[in-house]
Amino acid sequence: MLPGLPVHLVTDSSAQFVPADLARQYQVRILPLRIRVGEHFYNEPELDLVKLQGVSHREKAFPTLEIPRPEQIAEFYQQVSYDGRPIVAIHMSGDLSPLVQNARQAAIWLGSRPNVTVIDSREIGVTLACLVTEVANLLLANTPIHELERLIRGLAKHTYSIYLTEALEALNRQKILRPSQAILGEMLKIKPVLSMENGKMIAIEKTRTRAQGLEKLVEFSSEFDEMQQLVFLHPQTNLSNELRYISERLNNALMGRKRKWPAQHYLPSLATFIGCEAVGVAIFEGAVDEHSGKTYHFSSVD
Repeated sequence: MLPGLPVHLVTDSSAQFVPADLARQYQVRILPLRIRVGEHFYNEPELDLVKLQGVSHREKAFPTLEIPRPEQIAEFYQQVSYDGRPIVAIHMSGDLSPLVQNARQAAIWLGSRPNVTVIDSREIGVTLACLVTEVANLLLANTPIHELERLIRGLAKHTYSIYLTEALEALNRQKILRPSQAILGEMLKIKPVLSMENGKMIAIEKTRTRAQGLEKLVEFSSEFDEMQQLVFLHPQTNLSNELRYISERLNNALMGRKRKWPAQHYLPSLATFIGCEAVGVAIFEGAVDEHSGKTYHFSSVD
């Protein structure tokens, strides 16, 4: 366990920490989001991707993300700051949901009881958790709160995520694809490749076969000369043949820089955007602060 932070650090359940114990070690409090499937609601921390797949199949309904109202977020912040310490809250991209907007409204309502700084990460999933982890390190190094948002913006330029999906209905619902694109894509059996860019989930490639899509993931990942962290994201209970293929191809492309990269199920909140059967890669390549010259890297704690 690390020493106590000078503030309470908060994120939401769309942040995927690798390993999962990092949130506890950094004393990060998690605002739970809810997943709706048909007429049923589930707290995300109590739902994993495999269970979500089963529920969605049984209900014949696509999962959607339910965002807490401002008053619910304000109540959560008050519970977190039982001792009156300020809160730094880093939430999923404001372009993906109204969570940041609702959190800022909650902070206005609370005033200085407690004082809450809300930061839009412009990320989701593993890359959001990476930013939260580094903010914890910055706070432990006595970085002033007013500098955090600038530093996060710099770090976010070095975080990347890319996904291969066939869930065109999800992309249509989330307005990642237009209805006409989704319909045509279904007819042509298009498999889009998505990327998080400037806080938005966008389609960057349209492949005709899954093998072509997997190759795009390898090409994308092998472009980086330096990678502090890479996480494979997948839907299977066990490591699938697809991930083995990506890992082997990537290690061949990296040649002398071979590593064993972690593989994880992605979270239900991300599944509401990319579907329950996607595969992806999240990357942090390392960064240097332009002002201080400090090199940042994300790592687990002992």
